[in-house]
Amino acid sequence: MKTKSILSAALLLGVCSSASAQSFEPITNRVGQSFSALALTVTQVITNYAINLPIPDNNPSGLASTKDFTSTIDRIGDVNVTMKISGNFNGDLVGYLTHSSGFSVLLNRVGRVAGNDLGYDDGGANVKFDDSASNGDIHSYRVKLGGSANAALTGSLLGSWAPDGRSADPGLVRDTDSRTAFLDSFYSLNPNGKWTLFLADLSPGGTSTLDSWGLEITVIPEPADWALMTLGGFVLLFASRNWRRSAQKA
Repeated sequence: MKTKSILSAALLLGVCSSASAQSFEPITNRVGQSFSALALTVTQVITNYAINLPIPDNNPSGLASTKDFTSTIDRIGDVNVTMKISGNFNGDLVGYLTHSSGFSVLLNRVGRVAGNDLGYDDGGANVKFDDSASNGDIHSYRVKLGGSANAALTGSLLGSWAPDGRSADPGLVRDTDSRTAFLDSFYSLNPNGKWTLFLADLSPGGTSTLDSWGLEITVIPEPADWALMTLGGFVLLFASRNWRRSAQKA
């Protein structure tokens, strides 16, 4: 598990700034006096779990990988999921992530549309699931990458993608089904405890292996921290006004 700090914001005179990962950033005001802007440090915890287990072919019992996440943080601000799968027939797979009351559908028979019940026959994926990924919905990744559902990949699927999000029956799911099961269902939850990634292969022929998966969890600051940051901003505001008045009188 890897932890790194990210500067979320610095409130100075009512303006937010994110310039560096320091607790206090030196600022020079208009009259040449130096002071510090209050900065709030946010933590991101990154995990990667090596699994290397086969996903049973044509078996709804699937493969469940459960991992204990332990940290000193207690509230999720954002979560992404990394996953590496090798094998073939991505369209056979359904996968979801659970933790506490959170639930997100990562894969649901990618490529299944009206007239294609099998989905995409590309093999393997090394991807990150992110609700705000610019590539968009992973269910139709061929259309995004090649402009057509028939544009087969020459290797594994790569990049960052939004979760499939469709909770529909995997035997009936289509690209037109509503998407509701996103990673934002984990926001504000305590990240500590058991996380389970479930994957199943629901069609005969072709096998896949879950090589690894992981979490990228960003901590949301405590309300007290935000209150302190706001108070610091007001203090700086009044201090700056007093400095300007003193400079004008001088």
